[in-house]
Amino acid sequence: MRLFAAVCLTSSLFAFAAPASARERIAVATFKLLGDNLSAPARNTLRSSLVGGLAAAGFDVVPDEDMARVLKQAPGLSGCDTTTCLKRLGELLGLKRVLKAQLELLGTSNYVFNLEVIDIADGTPAAHLDDGCQVCTLQEANDALSNAAAALRTKLEPATPQPPPALPPVVVTPPVTPPVEHHGRPYRWGAVAALAAGAAGLATGIALLAIDGREVGSHFDSGVLKIDRYDTFGGGVALTVIGIGLAATSGALFWMDTRRGEKKVTLIPSVAPGAAALFLNGRF
Repeated sequence: MRLFAAVCLTSSLFAFAAPASARERIAVATFKLLGDNLSAPARNTLRSSLVGGLAAAGFDVVPDEDMARVLKQAPGLSGCDTTTCLKRLGELLGLKRVLKAQLELLGTSNYVFNLEVIDIADGTPAAHLDDGCQVCTLQEANDALSNAAAALRTKLEPATPQPPPALPPVVVTPPVTPPVEHHGRPYRWGAVAALAAGAAGLATGIALLAIDGREVGSHFDSGVLKIDRYDTFGGGVALTVIGIGLAATSGALFWMDTRRGEKKVTLIPSVAPGAAALFLNGRF
């Protein structure tokens, strides 16, 4: 897979912006080229592209002169790519990490890259990258190798922790007072009125029946003394019947109101914030 040239450009800008003291020193400990179709100039160009990609990513690559001086002091390290050799080479150069690079040419135009950064402290791989360039010219292969070397920087740097997602703003909605449910009591008030009227009528009727036939006075008619008496029987009976009827009607209305007027609880927000009051609709 070919990396985009934007990786190299971004790393280059980072490298130039960083001070020299912040650039990590690294050495190309081994650079193996597999395939007989590469000429010596082509091999040198590919190695220069690798070094250029590392430099563009912000690494301070150990010059060949320093590598030659150390290998002259320890000739057994030349060409050795074992963990022990790489650790020793890094110690002599005063490095934290070194790079192992391998390039293979398949056919005449397919390139395969294998880059690995070794941590000197414990000899473990700190970063690894496999890349390549399929059906490429030599120039395209150089670009791809340079971009692959620059991409190693992103693999070595710890991932930047992402900030937690912003919580949506809390919208405080003022409480809305729902309309209070008023349950009328038409049967109850009618029953009360009928009961009052019935009681008054019944009391009046009974009173009229009680005084019916009583003597209220006397008078002479043609010299004959006649006794005057109350004649309230008809009115008393009528009012008594009406009073009993109204009393019975009030009982029926009370029963109807009992069936209809069930108690209901309505939640009404109070004036104090965050509080509420319970309003109990009673019988009246």
